[in-house]
Amino acid sequence: MEKAKRTLGRRGFLSRSAQLVALGSAAVTGGGAAKAGPQTQQQSQATTPDFIIDSHIHCGGTDAWVDEMVRMYRPRKAMACVLTRLNNMDLMKKAIADYPDLFVG
Repeated sequence: MEKAKRTLGRRGFLSRSAQLVALGSAAVTGGGAAKAGPQTQQQSQATTPDFIIDSHIHCGGTDAWVDEMVRMYRPRKAMACVLTRLNNMDLMKKAIADYPDLFVG
């Protein structure tokens, strides 16, 4: 019997990454505000990444795709290293210029 392949898309990756960061942070801080203090905050900050880099994403080829990426990545402090075909190069050059905090080309 063949096993079904499980794939993790961009949204699932970002969602699960955020959940894992929250779980790791809760584990370091003891899971609650009862231990909230300077040392606990430092420990929590040390385990929470400053940002996420999505190192492999393919250009969607439209302005709507760029807008969707901005809405999805910006609140999560994520950046995308975008793989782009030549026919989408102008779109990505503009996206990188407009959103240097989101796109790496």
